[in-house]
Amino acid sequence: MRKKAFCLGAGVLLTMLLVTGCNHELTQEEVESSKYYQKLETTNQEQKKQIKELENEVNELSKSLVKEQKAATTSNTETGNKKAEDYFENLKAASLIEVEVGYTDDYCDPVHISDKGLFPLALSLADDADLSAKYTPEELREKFEIGYSYTFYDEDDTVFQIEVYGDGYVIFADLPAQVYYCPDSFLFGQAYLVRRGDYPNSKLLHRMADSAIILESEKAAWTRDTCLAVANSIDAMDKKKIKKEADKETNPKKEYSIYSYGNRMVLTLYKTQICIANWDGEETWYQVTEEQMKELNAVFD
Repeated sequence: MRKKAFCLGAGVLLTMLLVTGCNHELTQEEVESSKYYQKLETTNQEQKKQIKELENEVNELSKSLVKEQKAATTSNTETGNKKAEDYFENLKAASLIEVEVGYTDDYCDPVHISDKGLFPLALSLADDADLSAKYTPEELREKFEIGYSYTFYDEDDTVFQIEVYGDGYVIFADLPAQVYYCPDSFLFGQAYLVRRGDYPNSKLLHRMADSAIILESEKAAWTRDTCLAVANSIDAMDKKKIKKEADKETNPKKEYSIYSYGNRMVLTLYKTQICIANWDGEETWYQVTEEQMKELNAVFD
């Protein structure tokens, strides 16, 4: 019994000593000088060093990734630009033998044009094309749904295929990821393809002014601005109609075909007379002065 009592008393005494020790408030100096604190401080410094090293590695990797991305973007841009430049150079240098004009939805049969006078106008698309960020090709097709489809045939069997939407947004088949804006590119379709829906009635010179392309066969072609200028020039002339066949001149100097929605008017210029053949072949003749004729011819210069 005495042994058990002694052990119990010693246990209580030890507990009291522990409690008393726990209640003792250590100073900052005592804490920092302890082996446990020193070990923690050493571990903490090592971890800070490791974190700093990892941060430096992450920064270096990030910089390297940014450089790689920039290099890839630059490379892709340069490759894309080079491809576009090569394409447009090839288009400008093409020796066309035919231009095919149709709708993208096959609304009507395509029109095949082999008149050399039109070819320079077709090839000028390469000079006028400006890269556009307004639409992606998918957005462009979705917005307008129906456009014009052009195919240019080169004498070396090269084919250039083009889609035109709206007032001149173009997708070149060989540059399918890009959209270009080519002013007046839609005029080939407007000139040679039948109109979707009825064509409004209008007077002779109004039809000429509203036309898309005027062509001097095998020589040159002009667009709507020239059509309008020619119509305005004739309209402003102090002229009179010629009705008698005997009074009509027989030696034409120039002949122009004027196209609008698949219809063709013919403008024939004489020394002092003008003949306009309407879409149905009906002719209207005007007597003008040599000076007026000179002014009209200047429109084509």
